Amino acid sequence: MSILLSIDPSLSCTGWATFDITEHKLLNCGVVQESEGADLVARCDDVVRRTLASAFSVHDMSEITDVVLELPQTQVHGMERYAQATLPNYGMIVGYFAAWIKGGILFRPRLHPVTVTQWALRSPTGGKQKPRRVAAVQYRFGLDLLNGPDKLPKDIAGNAADAILLGDWFLNQAEAAVRAHLAVHGGKKA
Repeated sequence: MSILLSIDPSLSCTGWATFDITEHKLLNCGVVQESEGADLVARCDDVVRRTLASAFSVHDMSEITDVVLELPQTQVHGMERYAQATLPNYGMIVGYFAAWIKGGILFRPRLHPVTVTQWALRSPTGGKQKPRRVAAVQYRFGLDLLNGPDKLPKDIAGNAADAILLGDWFLNQAEAAVRAHLAVHGGKKA
């Protein structure tokens, strides 16, 4: 099985989701909340380790062939997304994830970095829209993040929803690229 790991990184609450790439099926999802402490490097290291451990607890790491990772972006749809004070911390956690993934510390999947305007396009963004993204996950996947078996608190369910929607977007893009290639090359796979 080939698995996609989707990560919506944050020092306060990182959302993650895994998908079967072939079946375009959501397999699992979760969140990792911020660790305590003032040392930024230690906090980043802890969040990355706990996020990967969560994904590896349900999947063999050799099955994870691709990782899609949201990148920091200061402007989304013409509006400021991050305060100047929080952007360096966000950039650091993203860098930590990228280093672990590209550095092959535990495994060597393909890394696919994307910005929120790439994957969200016209989707609701921002803290006020998180309930809409949680509802979109329930509609699209039948997964109730707020009341299901792995009930998540309302304030962090949006982080899991973002990871799920990011992974879903990525798989839709990959499938569209394959269809376009087949259309151009008369049904012959590369």
